[in-house]
Amino acid sequence: MIGIVRSFAGGINVNTIKALERSSVVIQEAKNYACRTPGVLLINCDLVEYPSVWEYAMSLEIRPNPYGNHLSAEVRGIDLAHTLDPETIRTIHDAWVDYKVLIFVDQHISDAQQVEFTRRFGALEEFPMKAVRSDAHNEIFRVSNVDTQGQHLPAEHNTVRYLHVTQKWHIDSSYREIPSKGAVFRGIELTRHGGETWFCDLEQVYEDLPAAMRKRVDPLRAVHDFEVSRRAVGNLTPLSAEEKAAVPVVEHPLVRVHPVSGRRSLFLSPVHMSHIVGMSIADSSMLLGELIDLAVQDKYLYKHRWWPGDVLMWDNRSLMHWAQPFDEGVLRRVMHRTTLAGERIASAGP
Repeated sequence: MIGIVRSFAGGINVNTIKALERSSVVIQEAKNYACRTPGVLLINCDLVEYPSVWEYAMSLEIRPNPYGNHLSAEVRGIDLAHTLDPETIRTIHDAWVDYKVLIFVDQHISDAQQVEFTRRFGALEEFPMKAVRSDAHNEIFRVSNVDTQGQHLPAEHNTVRYLHVTQKWHIDSSYREIPSKGAVFRGIELTRHGGETWFCDLEQVYEDLPAAMRKRVDPLRAVHDFEVSRRAVGNLTPLSAEEKAAVPVVEHPLVRVHPVSGRRSLFLSPVHMSHIVGMSIADSSMLLGELIDLAVQDKYLYKHRWWPGDVLMWDNRSLMHWAQPFDEGVLRRVMHRTTLAGERIASAGP
């Protein structure tokens, strides 16, 4: 939703502005100027105090826990289409580690601009399946049931079937020897119903585990396998030899230590996990099932409903996430993800 304020000689009352909380307000006439008070916008501010509406609007603002949860922060006052200065990047980085999910509102950027912004935080991955990469930018993973020519793909199409993997709890690239540290995700065509993205705070889940359970899981390792998730979907075109070579089976600690914050979290990526090393399949499944059931309680979740202009940035080192299903035969959904290459995982165990 975009609210356009054109000419209001008497100003606009606070209740009206509160209704535009998630809107871009464009001031087109000289007598209408904008300033900010806690939680609202007011029209007709003093021209001397606020000589430049644009300059004021472009100051970085981070709003922690905007929807009453502990897991996200909303970022306003910057334009990701422009190159940001190093201090702003450092501020965003620190907020990303602290709040785990950043919501950049009212952003209208290209693939190239998304790639450039993401690169400010490190090197980028390329998704192992070529069929879902952007033709113009290999770093873009197209999470879409629409092809690059704009054609709505049928639900049985190989690409659409693979995207069902994203509709299960996972951590991006957990199947790599060095998993991703984070992602930037941009909504291009959004669904009217379904398609929300849910996040789970695996740091808080670990912190809330009983001491005996923490002691039990700290030294454990689990097997992650890209083919496990593909088999869960079924009937997919086989990977090429090159694609297979890029994603060998790997082991990771079940509890990891964040390289920046030092905080511990469970490393749960259910759709890509095969089993816990050294356990029978039955015992492994039981323990993983218990941990997953604990993790997905509402108190650990943030459920993001997408709005036009949203760009999300999340920390894969402390979260897992999934996309809510939607009617793929009727609705179009086009989302572009850039993925940050990570660092070798530090284990919490010996």
